[in-house]
Amino acid sequence: MESHCPYCKEIFSNTLNIPMILDCGHAICNNCIDILSIYKYPQTCPIDNIKTKFNNLIPCQKTLNYLQTLCPIHILEIQSLCTKHTTLLCESCEPSHLKCEKIKGNFNQINEELKIFIKKVKKKALDFSNILEKEKKTFTPDCLNWVYEECQEEINLLKSQKESLNEKSNFPDANLLQVLHQETENIKSKIFIKSQSDIEFYSNQIKNFLAIGGDLNKIYQDFGILGSSSTEKYYKLIQLMKGGKIRLNVPNINKLSKALQEIDMVRKTTNSIMFLANEICFNETNSEFAAYFSNASKNTWNVSGVGIGRPFDPSGFVFVNEMNIYYENEHFFFENINVQYAPDKISYAIKLERTFKFRPETEVMIMISISAIKHYMFCNPVLDDFVRVYDIDHNLLYGAFPILYLTLI
Repeated sequence: MESHCPYCKEIFSNTLNIPMILDCGHAICNNCIDILSIYKYPQTCPIDNIKTKFNNLIPCQKTLNYLQTLCPIHILEIQSLCTKHTTLLCESCEPSHLKCEKIKGNFNQINEELKIFIKKVKKKALDFSNILEKEKKTFTPDCLNWVYEECQEEINLLKSQKESLNEKSNFPDANLLQVLHQETENIKSKIFIKSQSDIEFYSNQIKNFLAIGGDLNKIYQDFGILGSSSTEKYYKLIQLMKGGKIRLNVPNINKLSKALQEIDMVRKTTNSIMFLANEICFNETNSEFAAYFSNASKNTWNVSGVGIGRPFDPSGFVFVNEMNIYYENEHFFFENINVQYAPDKISYAIKLERTFKFRPETEVMIMISISAIKHYMFCNPVLDDFVRVYDIDHNLLYGAFPILYLTLI
């Protein structure tokens, strides 16, 4: 199949050099047809000289369909999809995505994967909108009313872009998918959907700060937090706390962390490395979380599993809807895991199907979605010579996270 006009040698496209089908079956770009219709008589195909007519020609749909299977930069056939950047890759593109997770396959296979991706993004967009509606009614105005109003414009844009996806087309627009994905991330960032429980976590910190006589107005002044309303300033304070730029001086009620006791118990049966120092109790969580676990040591660890928070009450539960663990070319996927309550234990070790070598100065990315009631989460990053844990913006993770440690062999 030709990707270039055989007459002018320009690359076909669906906008500038549209392939037009002649009576003989050859495809010539519309620009050449315009010129030939004026200067060539009798009208014949410039390739085989068979008589034809240059008026009332239609685009060659077969060629246009073929163009969709080609990389627009290198004009080579697409052979994989970068799931991290939602980008279609040809053989020449792949070296610039060496560390990315990729889906390999022919055009039809990748097309099906993209359709699945579209459905997931649409579902997430709907979930985000529903959560905003719910939080507008159930959370105090101190935090989310202002956030809700600010997000409305982005939500409307997201909906319009979502509706513009033409599911009947042979192939979705990858650029539109990327924009849709980015708008989703923008909304996630603004309403803390990456860790919905952060709102409760930081709000409780502020309440404790006020309970011991703390002055929020002084904090606003000291850190230059401005806003047209108290709720706007409150929201900006939480953003700075989440980014680790502000830490309120609140006494730690739980002097001897159960997390430290738990890690000692775990180490009696298996080696482990703890990334967060303290546990906190949450009444209800239904959220997605993401974090980077970094090996700051000079040693290579053989990782065999992760430790997730258990219920703290017999009536509670923790259900892992989905968990993805990424490390270089390794990918581990878990779903539908039910974590039971156990007396005197705050974590449960989930084993990987195979171990992997966690090298110095590299990171493991963990993305997890949980539904839980009366359960443990973990906070406050361990700051030593061995580990670091970061949020998805690569700030130290001070918010709540479901995973406490990695198990080693």
